[in-house]
Amino acid sequence: MSEKGKKTGRDILAMRVRAGFVENGPGEGPLDAFDTMLDMMERFSGFFIVDLEGLEKGSPDMELLQDCGENFRVIADTGVRNIEDAMDTAMTGVAGVVCDPSMMEDSIEKVAGLLENVYIKTRQPDACMGDRFPLSRIAGIILDGNPGDWSHGLLESMASDVGEVCLLHHTGISLDALPENVCRIVSLGSIGRTEAYGGSSNGAIG
Repeated sequence: MSEKGKKTGRDILAMRVRAGFVENGPGEGPLDAFDTMLDMMERFSGFFIVDLEGLEKGSPDMELLQDCGENFRVIADTGVRNIEDAMDTAMTGVAGVVCDPSMMEDSIEKVAGLLENVYIKTRQPDACMGDRFPLSRIAGIILDGNPGDWSHGLLESMASDVGEVCLLHHTGISLDALPENVCRIVSLGSIGRTEAYGGSSNGAIG
């Protein structure tokens, strides 16, 4: 797993991006994606970019990803469907390339055999256990589902096999009793605009 720009702290900031602008930002009006990351980089250990054009049309913003990948620790969800998509995303320099098995035409095994920074995104934690995925070659797992299904034992087992386990959209989960490589992915929309830019706000994280 790439360590580029990795910092202490266990929250990663998620941003849904289209045409260079954030769609899930706090308050009204568009936020430039790169400028937002620049402003928020001291508060988060990395960024989770959901490229909407990539997910919807298979046309991710490679220029933006390259700019961000060169300056920040980025895990990018670009709607990867095959090895070529994964390689294109990896070439931008991002720290993590997200692969959702439900969208994949090629197997995770093939992609992970070529890249060292693959993150599996799944709503079924148990699907990542056993022999289905080559966890020894996976940089991370992104869990997007019912947090009631995520026992400490399951998370600890995953964390022992991969570089990072990320809990998506569940900021209320306490990480205190979990391994250090278990983190939360926090939505930018959960932060008030004033707080996002250094002031005080009622839109607290978590």
